[in-house]
Amino acid sequence: MSAFTVGSGSCSGCYACINSTVDSSVTIGSDSCLGFSVCEELSGNVTIGNDSCYGLKACSNSSDYSSIMIDSQSCVGARSCMSMSGNSVVSNSSCVDTQACRYMNN
Repeated sequence: MSAFTVGSGSCSGCYACINSTVDSSVTIGSDSCLGFSVCEELSGNVTIGNDSCYGLKACSNSSDYSSIMIDSQSCVGARSCMSMSGNSVVSNSSCVDTQACRYMNN
């Protein structure tokens, strides 16, 4: 598998960007994956741009063995950024809401 990329402003709507599993890397651009149950079960070298993954259960179960990077103001929603593993980097104003950033293992 090659890199999985979601461009800026993509995947707006219910169940956007679910199960985006690849062997190498996942890149989600700014303002992407806006909606219900977005960005779940990501794996690989995950990079999530600004203002991405807004919604219920955003960015959950992002299992990775190297690195997960979440930029500012990403992953805003109930139960966002849960169950992450790897060398996780979460920037300012990320993972804002109920039960955000829980169970992050490094």
